[in-house]
Amino acid sequence: MNENGNVTIIDGVKTLKDILPPDGMPVYALFVGKFPIRESVEAGHYYQGKMGQEFWNMLKQYGIIEDKVGYILHQEYEDDDFPRYGFGLTDVVERPGVSGQKLNPDYVAKGYDRLKRLIKERDVKIVVFLYKEVLKEILCVKDFWVEGDTIERGFDKSNYKMFFNKAEVFVFPGMGRQRNKSEEQCFMRQLKDRIDELNKKESGCNV
Repeated sequence: MNENGNVTIIDGVKTLKDILPPDGMPVYALFVGKFPIRESVEAGHYYQGKMGQEFWNMLKQYGIIEDKVGYILHQEYEDDDFPRYGFGLTDVVERPGVSGQKLNPDYVAKGYDRLKRLIKERDVKIVVFLYKEVLKEILCVKDFWVEGDTIERGFDKSNYKMFFNKAEVFVFPGMGRQRNKSEEQCFMRQLKDRIDELNKKESGCNV
């Protein structure tokens, strides 16, 4: 285990760095959060809080990543294995925050510009927003939001991908109190199937 994990310093603040597959490898899905929380920064790994652990468990439950005994024992961390699946991790706001904290519009605007650049440079296929309010914050701050618009979970049907370099947009099913098992099963299977399709296409197999 790397003692420092995925910690970096940005503008003098200790935070988590982006996790991406090595250059030249495909990025099937880029998972986008709100901001790192204190527990995650201290651990040096993404999503180490209660809801973060729920996120990891959902990915394992639906076969998007494998489960390992090392994760339970904290000898290994899920985010360290992410690149080998062709997955990436980042946050809209790089500065750490606390649960329930509102996003600073200036940080959101800066984060969107960075996110869009990253999607283009790495040819990201699917942008997975863990929280639909984060996607709405981006759309509002950049004046893309139209009154009466709604954001549904699962794969976007509103053509928001035009704002993300044509990458598919997926909004993660609710976690915590928002969790709806039937909705979760439907959308997580859709995500798994789409990732499998991309993987097969990249490897030259017929889908």
